[in-house]
Amino acid sequence: MFRPQDTRPPAVQTRGASGCKRARPVSEDFRCLWAWLASLNPVACDALAAWLMGLETQDIGYLVHLDGMGFGPIDPAKMRILGVDPATLRLELERPSSYPSVLEWR
Repeated sequence: MFRPQDTRPPAVQTRGASGCKRARPVSEDFRCLWAWLASLNPVACDALAAWLMGLETQDIGYLVHLDGMGFGPIDPAKMRILGVDPATLRLELERPSSYPSVLEWR
């Protein structure tokens, strides 16, 4: 917990919705997120951002490895999320042509 007498604020990781600006939605049902993510856990923040873009967090090597080292969670169901239910914001974006190489870590 942050207290006024602390000499530095806690680290906070943030992600904006602009990370998927160039990606196209799989369906014509386009939704602009207009949402910000903030977390004291940068791994959880990255995992939730990937999940919101329609990716499965178990497919992303660095997230799986960091979760295995205790830096997770990477499963949104295990996260304590305040605010809007992220399931209402999740998009299914078209995968980039390089996506198969992302899965080669397995």
